[in-house]
Amino acid sequence: MRKNFKHILVFISILSSNMAVFGQIQPYYKDVLLNGKPAKLNVATGEFIMLDTTTTLYNYVKPKKEKVTLVVPQKEEVVPDYNYHIVKKGETLLDISKQHNVLLGTLKKYNNLETTLVAPGQRIRLSAPEKNEENTNIWIVSKGETLYSIATKNNMRVKQLKALNGIKANTIVVGQKLRLK
Repeated sequence: MRKNFKHILVFISILSSNMAVFGQIQPYYKDVLLNGKPAKLNVATGEFIMLDTTTTLYNYVKPKKEKVTLVVPQKEEVVPDYNYHIVKKGETLLDISKQHNVLLGTLKKYNNLETTLVAPGQRIRLSAPEKNEENTNIWIVSKGETLYSIATKNNMRVKQLKALNGIKANTIVVGQKLRLK
């Protein structure tokens, strides 16, 4: 009886640990704006799910599953500025960092990227952005910032900031450029 009990106990522990591991695997979605409309990005697959913005009685947004392909226009222009790299088909951010001897984290920081996903035709900044007095009217959204925090830092109201940028919702994304004046 004790021998069987040990086998049963081992079987149950293996079964429960497998259930715990595989039961937690769920897709991770990130809120993004796609063509000015709210969407969810599946971080694992890169697929977008457009959200239906019509509301119900309880002000609940129902997700409307619709596959959207992100198309980055291919431009065959030569960039005279050596501070940028145009991503070619099949290139990764790691390839670019090795090619130009720039740390991967540094490239992500210079380009306000949260992930290492890049698309063909995308311009990647290779050096630190220069601070110009001309660009004081533009705010680039960083991780953790909200419309309220940006408005407060610039002595404005959220309503003003939204009106200047034609924003109707309260959603902004990292790397988004906002006009301040």
